[in-house]
Amino acid sequence: MNTAFHEMPISQPMAEILGRLGLETPKPIQEKTIPLLMEGKNVVGQAQTGSGKTLAFAIPILERINVMNKAPQALVLVPTRELAVQIQQVFSSISLDPKNIRSVSIYGGASKENQRRLMQSGSQILVATPGRLLDFMQEGRIRLDQVKTVILDEADRMFEMGFIVDVKRILSRLQPKVQVGLFSATLPPAIRQVIQAYVP
Repeated sequence: MNTAFHEMPISQPMAEILGRLGLETPKPIQEKTIPLLMEGKNVVGQAQTGSGKTLAFAIPILERINVMNKAPQALVLVPTRELAVQIQQVFSSISLDPKNIRSVSIYGGASKENQRRLMQSGSQILVATPGRLLDFMQEGRIRLDQVKTVILDEADRMFEMGFIVDVKRILSRLQPKVQVGLFSATLPPAIRQVIQAYVP
């Protein structure tokens, strides 16, 4: 018999939100990784698109957000604007406190000014493509010194698209003990090198 969400190490309010969305039983990637991420451990998950990996990291991130702190506390790096928007919508749909927990998606090909305004109002969760995030970091618009968790989603696609240098530059700017979650459909040598360097 499969574990139900309400039997997992998540809060009752979160389990109720998931239940209202018709989500009663976690998928395998969720069942395996949510407890580890909730404990603050690093995770490498090999998972295809559509496997449920977004909830696997979104639930622990939301559960551990400090609502009193408006600085970015979690960063999700993704390869495309479409995925950034999709993941940000997931965060919004299962937020425990929509008034006080804010997530923002930032990506290339869209107005920087609009994204600046969204960030200025305070966002604890950033979902970003590497290039646009680096642009804002170089402008001094984003500080990542309070990020506690970073997720690399669809890491193999990011590296295929040439973002490996940008990703490494971003990771080098985070605190040494930041929690890392890496999700990828495949684990080629370039990703294994990143895992060895950043996911001890």
